Amino acid sequence: MNLHPFVVHFPVALLIIYSLLEFLSLFPFFKKKLWLKPVKAWFLFPGALGAIFGLLTGNAISGEFININDLVEKHKFFAFVTTWIFCIIVLFYLIDFLSDKLEKNARWIVKTKNFLFDRHIIVLLAIFGGVSLLITGALGGAIVRGPDVDIFVRIIYDLLF
Repeated sequence: MNLHPFVVHFPVALLIIYSLLEFLSLFPFFKKKLWLKPVKAWFLFPGALGAIFGLLTGNAISGEFININDLVEKHKFFAFVTTWIFCIIVLFYLIDFLSDKLEKNARWIVKTKNFLFDRHIIVLLAIFGGVSLLITGALGGAIVRGPDVDIFVRIIYDLLF
């Protein structure tokens, strides 16, 4: 049984919402909201975990699409990049969590946290992750329904092929 379609859609939704929230945190209205970081984490952590399962289930069925191998390979590449970007962001959130707990004992963690969050590296990664996720989804749509399923899929398909 092909579990991939059942596994990927929920993480896609979570990670798109996470990426949008991360982008919104650049704007002054959202910048100082204390509730925003925990809310983002609630979208990020299960989304990244689901992306890992999506990658595993996708790899399990990739051999079934021999006639469109180039398309499948690009889809796999962007899925891999997307998963790693969001897993790296999870690692940064864990560093942030540790910096709150070990502030006095591990100054390097605090410095790392300040570098990542104050210079908006997390936001840039979230934007790259979101774009990579959209490309992955468009290529997945092209695999299942063909490149003419909608205008967005057609544009991505034409850019890459």
